[in-house]
Amino acid sequence: MTPGFGSGRNIGHVDFGGSRLAYKPTFCDFYSLMIDFQTGMQNIVDGQGLSIAAAGMSIVFSALSLISIFIALLPHLLRALGAVFPEATPAPTPAPTPVRAAVAVPDDPAPAAAAAAAYHAVKVRGAG
Repeated sequence: MTPGFGSGRNIGHVDFGGSRLAYKPTFCDFYSLMIDFQTGMQNIVDGQGLSIAAAGMSIVFSALSLISIFIALLPHLLRALGAVFPEATPAPTPAPTPVRAAVAVPDDPAPAAAAAAAYHAVKVRGAG
C-alpha cells in the first residue's frame, strides 16, 4: 500500500516544484507502473498477435457475411410472410349520400351593401 493514500496515516504534504504531493515518490513507485512500449514484429509473434488478429478478422467477416445474406433474403422472407399473414382489408365505405341541389343565390348586391352599412353603423356608434 502506498503511504499517504488510504493507509490511514497523515504524513503531511511536500512541495516538489510547484506540485503538492502527499509524500516524496521514489523510482520504485514509477517503475511498477511503467509499461513496455517496445514494438516490432517479434513481439507480435511472441504474444500470438497474428493468430488473435486472424481470429478477430474472421469473426467480423462472418458476422458481416451473415448480415449481408439476411438483407439479400429479406424480400423473399417478407413475401412468404405476406402469404401467411395477409394485409387486413379495409372496411367497405358507406354509399355517399346524395347532394341536394344548391339553392340559387341572386346576384343582387343590395342585401350585401345593406349588411355592410349596418355593420359599419354599429362599429362607428360603439367607437364614439
